[in-house]
Amino acid sequence: MPQNSWKFYTFIGLFILIVAVADIFDFLPFQNKNSDEFSGEVLTFKAVVAGEPEDREWNTRLTIEILEAAPTETTDTPALISTKILVTTDRHKNIVYGDVLSVTGKLEVPENFLSETGREFDYVGFLEAKGITYRMSNPRLEVIGHDPPSKVVESLLGFKHFFTDRLDYALSEPQSSLAAGILIDGKQSIDATLQEEFKRAGIVHIVVLSGSNVTIIAETIFKIFSLFLPRLAGIGAASFGIILFALATGGAAPVVRASIMALVALLCRSAFRQYSAARALFITAVVMLCINPQILLHDPSFQLSFLATFSVIFMVPLFQSLFNFLPERFGFRDLVAATTITQFFLLPLLIYMTGTVSLVALPVNFIVLPFIPIAMLLSFVTACLSFVSGFFGTSLLALPAAFVAHIVLSYILGVAHISASLSASEIAVGGVHGFFIILSYVAIFWWAWRRKKRGEGEQKI
Repeated sequence: MPQNSWKFYTFIGLFILIVAVADIFDFLPFQNKNSDEFSGEVLTFKAVVAGEPEDREWNTRLTIEILEAAPTETTDTPALISTKILVTTDRHKNIVYGDVLSVTGKLEVPENFLSETGREFDYVGFLEAKGITYRMSNPRLEVIGHDPPSKVVESLLGFKHFFTDRLDYALSEPQSSLAAGILIDGKQSIDATLQEEFKRAGIVHIVVLSGSNVTIIAETIFKIFSLFLPRLAGIGAASFGIILFALATGGAAPVVRASIMALVALLCRSAFRQYSAARALFITAVVMLCINPQILLHDPSFQLSFLATFSVIFMVPLFQSLFNFLPERFGFRDLVAATTITQFFLLPLLIYMTGTVSLVALPVNFIVLPFIPIAMLLSFVTACLSFVSGFFGTSLLALPAAFVAHIVLSYILGVAHISASLSASEIAVGGVHGFFIILSYVAIFWWAWRRKKRGEGEQKI
């Protein structure tokens, strides 16, 4: 590795270490240190719905931001202005992004809780990473106006809902929910039962919006616009599409990570410079941590997305030769190698987070992952044709694509259902200590270092 690369990665490593230590010892800016001040107070205030409502099986969760708060006999409330609160309310309330609400309820400070495996989940840190200070359960809510924080986000959410409605029109359930999940809506689109099946089968990541979605969108937009526009215009259109997609999906950490990396790649393409995925990954991490340092330790989606991408860039090339005995036909060897190595690399963190191990995850990923791009393409075509069909008052135009999409989506759902129903599909290992993570990754990196040194030695010979 060149000397300047060592300097670059050393700087990045020190930066990440400093952020982690500052977070552990509460030195980070913007951390909530006085949230107990209003805990237990029953307040009346005006707030705006600052994020897309999240519908659960039995309730709806709203992220609201306080605009005005009436003082009480014991507290002065100006400090609450701009505070974000997680509200749990009835699922059937018709509340959307940008609604201005009159809220009356009791503020509660979030508390950590024990998961089913006995591990304490850092719920406080998880919400703080999202900028949320308090929570409220079933307050009195009244819609008194509509003033969205961002007209652009509101328009994008409207388009997303229209798009998912077109999928609902053309496909039956649960195929339409899965199609929406892998395209634009993530886990929010599928119900709790289906999420649990995907989790037990080890393929819940296919409905977590990630880099593959962003990559497909960027390449598709670039190729389409490059047909009738100059190269730079196509790159600009792709960049604009990436930004809109990230906003429409709520800016989840995996999407933001992939979006920044894709924008860097497009920038390099426009400047005719060589793109380094490794450098782009770490530059992206620095940018995201500068914006919100708390995601490093408190956002599981950021951790998994970063490590998965790190594995693909660094670990897969080092260990790919172990799979040389497999046939290359149809990209089978590359698929098995990348899937196996990535799953192995993420396993310690997944065990720490969930306290479980999916025994079927590896084979299920082998037989499902090749069909995900096909399902995405067919679902997108189905939604577009369903939209065009609306002008003609018939669904026949979308029927062929919907029929094939239904078959592919049903295959994925069937594999997940059968795999999850196996008695030994998942085993519980209980809560593990944080040192398990450290020792596991020290061992993995030591093994990787040994293989790298051995490879360099063989090249010299």
